[in-house]
Amino acid sequence: MSAKAVERLLLAGNLIVQLMLLTTICIVDSLGRRFLLLSGFLMCSISTIALVFTFQINSPSLALISIVLMIIFLMGFITGPASILSVIIGELFLQSSRASAFVISGLISWGIHFVSALLFLLTKSYLGTYYLLLYWPFMIFAFIYIFWVVPETNGKTFEEIQENMVASTSKNSRKITAE
Repeated sequence: MSAKAVERLLLAGNLIVQLMLLTTICIVDSLGRRFLLLSGFLMCSISTIALVFTFQINSPSLALISIVLMIIFLMGFITGPASILSVIIGELFLQSSRASAFVISGLISWGIHFVSALLFLLTKSYLGTYYLLLYWPFMIFAFIYIFWVVPETNGKTFEEIQENMVASTSKNSRKITAE
């Protein structure tokens, strides 16, 4: 690929990120935070698995499909984990503990990014194109966790969100104590 084509791809990628952020801002209240998180993680996990298969075959047409899959991954990441997590943190914590929650969330997020980059550098040479499969279980775990634990916060007061979480927690604790 020429240097000019790489520059255009980078520009297109940045444009897609900005457009997805604007789209997320417009649809977050209508679709809900939980839906965007779930759909984002689902898009990321599906595109990751598909990328592993497209990287296996050296074909010009599959190179284009790989680029499209990377764009889909970016779209899923931007509409879900990259933008909605901070909104949910702002809605799940009281004002007195919100700043600490944001700092801890940022520390965990950047820590995960660091470990992810390190894992990529250490495993790419050993696993080849299969290195993406290392990330897939984490995406699936996050999807399942959000599906079962994280409540929808759209249009609810802090008290309603807390009541939903207490009810969910007490149901789960009753199951554990009953066993």
